[in-house]
Amino acid sequence: MKIITPTDIEHWCDRTEDENKPVHTIFFAGTIDNGNSYDWQYYLNADIADIENKKYNFTIYNPRRRNWNKTPYPDDLRYQIKWEENYLDEADTILMYFAPKSMSPISLLELGLYATSKKIIVFLSREYSRYENVVQTCRKYNIPIEFIDSISLGGDHNKRVIDRLFDFIDKRMNNTEK
Repeated sequence: MKIITPTDIEHWCDRTEDENKPVHTIFFAGTIDNGNSYDWQYYLNADIADIENKKYNFTIYNPRRRNWNKTPYPDDLRYQIKWEENYLDEADTILMYFAPKSMSPISLLELGLYATSKKIIVFLSREYSRYENVVQTCRKYNIPIEFIDSISLGGDHNKRVIDRLFDFIDKRMNNTEK
């Protein structure tokens, strides 16, 4: 599995990729809250890397920056926005997570921008601050939505997230949900 972030060119997890399997790209969209939320992307990266997927090699686009300045210079902010726009467009699948008690205004914007793309799957905490906005948007645009409490290292929630994500990818790749 390969992980690409705005500050890294790329890095690899331990698993060797099988050149006979197609590459599937996943953008981890969702709660970051200007670096104030817990790093759910790290936990999901770790759990996906631990699973041997027999069908695909994965490349993860992870927008979280370890060194994010909460009051970024205009050039840094422009770079981050452009990076996210480019990789959201390029991704085969967008996994979007709305964490409990978060605001996530950029994630709401991205949900609206990609609502008709048919490549989004949403994971939503019932304690998310704009819960009903997300539910109604998903209903209107037939976006698959799963209700979860959290994403954490090795948690049962993660297994459910990964199982549902892999099902979503399989359906898309088999053209049954396009």
